[in-house]
Amino acid sequence: MAPSIASRPAPLVTVRTHFSELIQRPTTLLKRLRRQGVVGAWAIRALARVRRGHFHDAIELLARSEPLASGMSNRVSQAVLNYADAQAARHKIRWHDAWKGSQASDRIRSRFAVESQRRFFHANVIVVKPFVAPRERGIVVVKYSEVGEAFPVLMDMERVQARYHVVLEPSTTGHRQAFVRLIDPRASVVGIQILTPSDADAFRKRGFLDLPLCAGDWVDESAFHPTPRVEKRFDFVMVSNFLPMKRHAFVFAALRRYWNGPLRFALAGASDVGGGERWIRELLEQYGLSTNAELHVDVAPEQINALLNASYCHILAALREGANRATFEAMLAGTPVLVPHDHVGFPTWRFPQGAVRTFAGSRDLVRAIRDCRVTTDPTSVVEMAKASTGSENATRILSTAMRAEADRRGESWTTEPFRHVNRVHASYFFRADLDACHSDYRYLQSCARDGFGYDPAVAQSLLWRR
Repeated sequence: MAPSIASRPAPLVTVRTHFSELIQRPTTLLKRLRRQGVVGAWAIRALARVRRGHFHDAIELLARSEPLASGMSNRVSQAVLNYADAQAARHKIRWHDAWKGSQASDRIRSRFAVESQRRFFHANVIVVKPFVAPRERGIVVVKYSEVGEAFPVLMDMERVQARYHVVLEPSTTGHRQAFVRLIDPRASVVGIQILTPSDADAFRKRGFLDLPLCAGDWVDESAFHPTPRVEKRFDFVMVSNFLPMKRHAFVFAALRRYWNGPLRFALAGASDVGGGERWIRELLEQYGLSTNAELHVDVAPEQINALLNASYCHILAALREGANRATFEAMLAGTPVLVPHDHVGFPTWRFPQGAVRTFAGSRDLVRAIRDCRVTTDPTSVVEMAKASTGSENATRILSTAMRAEADRRGESWTTEPFRHVNRVHASYFFRADLDACHSDYRYLQSCARDGFGYDPAVAQSLLWRR
């Protein structure tokens, strides 16, 4: 659980003004900022790890403990890492060497030694362009921040990058993630799918190729589409697993306080994630909304598409997500999306207001739901979505950007990347594309470090799900 932050905010200029002081007298400054209520104990502890040379433990602490949506905390985190970079340069320490003996590295090895986590790793490393020759490398896409940070720990990156360009698909925003300092963008093209414009700037400065894509873009368009003449039975739908971070309680409280008149909404989630069906039913009962909700658990994609088509809008209530896939599915089904104005993760900046609408607070959310009953135009929402998202679009965008960078480096490009989709994990769109990559997965097996049990047969069995 993140340490609590004092509620008395200070102006952003505090950290900007004293940025140089953080390099010279970091402990003094952060302690003063903590007394002022600007930062919590997490910043002090992260700094202590940096001073001991435990750079990656500091990164892990910053990523885990900082407030979910705070410009000030983000700036403090970056300042701590700037200090870490200065310390590394001063003492001639390579980040990768510092990583080897860190607690964070040990935790990753322990986590992915567990069978379920090994399968999670296998299911989220997908070859989308086979290796052709030394002058025409393939492409490996690594999904989820957890796998992205484990990949350079569990795999020999020198061998991987000798044959492949790498594309990282973080499930959280922020350029403080460990892979930024563990994967060398000079060894091969390293593309990073971005969630915010500030991430793009930061990654670009470190030599990475910023890609205007995210996990939600790899939607299977054949499964999510408008259905003609479907009755709009629901004021809204939430396709979100039953977890506190999804903020169902925030939505229910807003409805209880501000909604007047008839109300009908749908909820869909998995039974094996978070509190499950019992938890969400108890929450509905707590807010007096049990008779207004229609609950769907463990439903197939075609049923999700039917729910989206039957709803005036889809609500993403969480404050931080990894480009929540259901929001993209909703737009492709012709259903607009409501997102918190201070949400971190969903790329609101990429979509026009007709497809994505932001809300500030409970009253604004209820107003937005009501407005969608009048303004929803499924045809225009689909047109907006298809202009920039979906797996076919995403494959084209990826290919164009990676080919341009390969050309700039004087490399050949005779084959195009294969189309893939994100369901729970990655999956090839066509079975033949998986069959064309057998030798690539055998090569990845040879890149596994220190006895990590990478199994090409397991990977290929998980990467084909239709």
